[in-house]
Formats: sequence, C-alpha cells, structure tokens
Amino acid sequence: MAVTTGARSAAPNLVLQGICWAVAAAMFHSLVPVAVRWLSAKFPAIEIVFLRNLLGFLFLITLYTGRGLTALRTRRISIHIQRSLSNFVGMWMWFYAIGVMPIGKALALHFTTPLWAALLAVLILRERPGPTRWIANAAGFIGVTGVSVTGAGQF
Repeated sequence: MAVTTGARSAAPNLVLQGICWAVAAAMFHSLVPVAVRWLSAKFPAIEIVFLRNLLGFLFLITLYTGRGLTALRTRRISIHIQRSLSNFVGMWMWFYAIGVMPIGKALALHFTTPLWAALLAVLILRERPGPTRWIANAAGFIGVTGVSVTGAGQF
C-alpha cells in the first residue's frame, strides 16, 4: 500500500475545486447578457453598469474587511486607473450593445475580444506572434464574420 503525502493528496482536490469554480463562473457569466438585456428595457446602459460595479464593490469590501486593504496597495496606480477606465468604457459599450442588438449577434461580436487582444499585443506590447497565432486569429475572424453577417445561414 502506497503512502501519499499531504501535498500529493491535496492536488486532485485542488483540481476538482478549480473545475467547480470554472463551471460556476461560466454559468454566472452566461447570466450577465440575459440580465443586462432584461434590465435594458427599464434602465439605460450606464445605470446597469453602475449597478454592476456597485455590487462588485460591495462584494470586494466584504471580502477584504477581515483581511485589510493592504493587499490592494500598489505602486502603479496610473496603470490601474487606465485599466479601470478602459474596463468601464468597454462595459458601457457592451451593455448598450446587448440592449439594442439581437443578443446572438452581440455575443458573436463579443467573441472577437481575443482577436483584438492579439492585435493590441502586437501594436502595444510589440509581441511577435508566430504563424500559428495568425492562422488561429484568421480562423476566429472568419468564424465571427460567418455568424455575424446577415444571411450567414446560407453557408
């Protein structure tokens, strides 16, 4: 009979825990467009963004209440502000699009996020992607275009 150490026996539990968190996150992420679409009938996108961020803020405050705010301290506050502003503007645009577009097309366009990230990594971070990444991005672009273009069901 093999004796397992604490570290080895804990690894499968961590993997299972990670899988559970990933599945739960996917389920909750899939509720966001539905909730935003439902709320868009009654509220403008900016108010929905405010509500979403308020709920997130309240969650984080409760999370850090016992731990203290020192974990949030940073030396690069300007980068955090830039990231927060771009996230805010992107969320506002995304929530507006969900409210005014067919939800399927809005979600298809949302799937272009990795394509934009790859392009911006080249332009801003000066990354040099290999042919595999370019092929994957081209395939992703073709896929999103096929779903987004009116009459794409004819393919």
